[in-house]
Amino acid sequence: MSNPSLTIIQGGKLLCLESGTLTEHLSPFAQEKVAQEARDTSRHAWKTGDEAGNQHLFSRSQLWGGKGEAQPVRPPRFAWAQRQSSILWYVLNLSRTRGLFRFDVKAGQESRLFHHDGFDPHGLCLASDGGFFTTRTNADGAMHIVRLDETGSAKQVVTDGDCLDEFPCLNGNDLYYQTSGLGRNDQGFVCAQAATAVYRIDLTSGRTEVVAENPDFDYLLPRVDGAGACYYVRRPHLKPGETSFFTTLLDVVLFPYRVVVAILGFLDVFSRLFGQSPLKTAGGGSGTEMDVRHKLVLGRLVDLQTLAKSEGKPVAAPRDWVLLKRNPDGREEQLATNVSWFDLGPSGEVYHSNGFEIFGPDGRCHKADEIIESFACNR
Repeated sequence: MSNPSLTIIQGGKLLCLESGTLTEHLSPFAQEKVAQEARDTSRHAWKTGDEAGNQHLFSRSQLWGGKGEAQPVRPPRFAWAQRQSSILWYVLNLSRTRGLFRFDVKAGQESRLFHHDGFDPHGLCLASDGGFFTTRTNADGAMHIVRLDETGSAKQVVTDGDCLDEFPCLNGNDLYYQTSGLGRNDQGFVCAQAATAVYRIDLTSGRTEVVAENPDFDYLLPRVDGAGACYYVRRPHLKPGETSFFTTLLDVVLFPYRVVVAILGFLDVFSRLFGQSPLKTAGGGSGTEMDVRHKLVLGRLVDLQTLAKSEGKPVAAPRDWVLLKRNPDGREEQLATNVSWFDLGPSGEVYHSNGFEIFGPDGRCHKADEIIESFACNR
């Protein structure tokens, strides 16, 4: 397949790769939402104002019930996308809520199906009846697979138990998903997570089968082709309290530096509170910027700089994160290493990503300067 058709989530943006051309999709709803929030921020900016020269005991924000200096409007971020024919579906994270949208590419029209605070999907797949299989997080931290209608109302709770069930994948009448058990302390708080396995559930009978399970490995992102072969990412399971030798050595070497940084940070805050001036005048950093070295990839924090040094190029997944194909007879094949995401094309062709590149049957088809969070093959 020389000209792949993909929807890519990269840096929170939604990119469409079609016939070798990469374009960005902009949501009309998101654009209007950002403009409205910017207008609201500007309208109430006088309550915070410029605090740099304020020598009074109370700041404007304290006097007028604000929460501090006015914060910039956060741009919307796409969290999931899938195109079927001329319809583009996507989940959009706004500043205070998340929503599911439908965009007709031919008509250029966007429809907001629903959006609310409690919608935080860890995987989503479309059902033939117009509904969706996705996840719902309970108050105790457990997560289960649910079936929603187009309004976002739950039609069926598919799984249960004290576990994390994520990334549903529908194949005919069988639903595949990844699951891991939760361990709790005496107070009921989650303190451990078991290795992640891949399960299959028959939606008619409710019968559940284990597809792939091993206490030493996590099996993630199940996908199934037309021949019944199951694909998933396998990585070593990180047990509670377990760290690599390199991480331990790095902590020892950096311990004095981190202590000095912590002390300077405390003294800087003290100076700002009582001296009305910062202790640090050089460097320009506010200390609130995101540490771009570390990214959460498939639920695990990854040191991108360390990985780039060890692999000789930017990647978001170690070499032991491998893509496996499990044939109907139970035989496994390794297809790729350094896999942070993958998907199957309409004819079962495999595309996978190392976090900064996407590879297909004909080699690399996309390269990025920032991390590729996910992608999907158009159907």
